[in-house]
Amino acid sequence: MKRILFGLLGAVIACTAKDERPAAVAGDTVAIGGRTTPPDSAALAAYEDSLLGQLPNARPTTVTPNGDTLTILDGTIWFDSVVGDYGFRAYLRNSVPYIRVAMIAGRGPRGRLIWDVKSRLRLPRLDSGERIVLEKGFCSVSGKEDSSVVAIAGTAGDSLYRNAHNAWRFDARTGTLREIPAAGVSCKYVAGEE
Repeated sequence: MKRILFGLLGAVIACTAKDERPAAVAGDTVAIGGRTTPPDSAALAAYEDSLLGQLPNARPTTVTPNGDTLTILDGTIWFDSVVGDYGFRAYLRNSVPYIRVAMIAGRGPRGRLIWDVKSRLRLPRLDSGERIVLEKGFCSVSGKEDSSVVAIAGTAGDSLYRNAHNAWRFDARTGTLREIPAAGVSCKYVAGEE
């Protein structure tokens, strides 16, 4: 009788034990209706976002449980009292650059910002000397400052501005970046960032 009772107790504990692993990471599979399928990209992106949000500036690189390397390149906040405040984060995932656009949704414990990710843009690979310009108002289109443009700027240009190789305009109403022609786009050069 004791054996049966301990066996049942063990089965109950095993069935209710909490899995401490993250919900889904790249490379994991999920069983659905007898088939094994990879988790959806939204779950993977949410997991990456949680890791990116926890990285301190002093140590901007981490390796995920599935072996992906995430490295923060740059980040900034665009404040807007009409449509809301957005955060832009440039990062590498296994040497592939991305820009993540998120809206401030509130504050958590100890005043930490809570982000609602609106969009993510995979960028072309960066050449040596190129940098992603996220700062609001740092890019100009045809010589006029355009505070809604982010770009990849190269090394060609004068001492203050660098020509953009790729450029995107931010739509604050949808939280997305839309590609624009890079011809005529230049961005301020900040010494020490190459």
